[in-house]
Amino acid sequence: MKTTMMEKTQRKNKTILNYILILIFLFVLAIILFLIMKMGKIGKVEVPNLIGQDIKMATQTAANKQLVLLEQARLNNDTVPVGVILSQSPKKGMLLKKNDTIYVIVSKGRLTNVPRLIGFKKEDAIAELQKAELRLGRITNIYSETIPRGRIITTNPLPDYEIEKGSPVDLVISLGPRSVAPPPVPASFVRPTFQFQSLKVKDPDRKGFNLTAGFLVNNPNSVSGKIKGFYYKLEVEGEYLGSGTYYCNYPLNPKENTTVLINVNIRYDRIAKTAINLIQKGEVSYEVRGYYILEAEGGRSIEPILIKGNFNIAEKIKPFLKSIVPREEGG
Repeated sequence: MKTTMMEKTQRKNKTILNYILILIFLFVLAIILFLIMKMGKIGKVEVPNLIGQDIKMATQTAANKQLVLLEQARLNNDTVPVGVILSQSPKKGMLLKKNDTIYVIVSKGRLTNVPRLIGFKKEDAIAELQKAELRLGRITNIYSETIPRGRIITTNPLPDYEIEKGSPVDLVISLGPRSVAPPPVPASFVRPTFQFQSLKVKDPDRKGFNLTAGFLVNNPNSVSGKIKGFYYKLEVEGEYLGSGTYYCNYPLNPKENTTVLINVNIRYDRIAKTAINLIQKGEVSYEVRGYYILEAEGGRSIEPILIKGNFNIAEKIKPFLKSIVPREEGG
């Protein structure tokens, strides 16, 4: 009997010892795991929040943390200014090794289109750039057999190209032809007058439609002349509707009227919302301004043109208005 009680006591003591050993093992294991986790954090840094910072400031912030910032892409954004970070990866609070990379996406800001400046004088071109919230870039002068001296040949970026507001636009200006240019049209030649006569709308496509504007041009002179082309901008009650270059060869017979047709391309994405509202209301005032090429009495000149009047275009393009996706105001 005594032996039996002793065995029970020994078993009980052994069980208690086993529990103690297990507790000691678990305690040691917890310490080891803690040390492993702590050592894992050694040499790592916490990712800072870079969203909303300018790319230059964010680069310095990352460098202060001994991290590298890499710009992955730039996206258009109507509210976040140019150069400000939109998103980052990894996110704020993540742990990285020193010299690891944070990838960011940066705002391109709101874009604007490069205006069509071909044929315009330098000062007029600069004014158009300012209206589009762009600035003058480099100026290059080259010879041209088709664009008169002092007029814009092309731009860089090209017309209608979307760029950030405030960006520079380079101008290429004509030195005229290498050969001797004809003299200007004599002042004694009375410049012809223009009067709006007709308006036709051609079938639209997915990008826009074409207007064919007819003007009655009166030549009061007793000698003939020619109109060789136009550089124009069309506005409806001050709102942009279309612009471009149109080459032609209309003779101006002595003391006669000549009907001149100008094709104007209208792009849906370049029509302001306010211009559409004006068109829909019915009769509106219009203004065509720019330059035309006049040849007469052995001379050639670029003459300013400003035609004002009224027309009712609403009925003519009413079937197409639903297709128009207007550009954003100020865009």
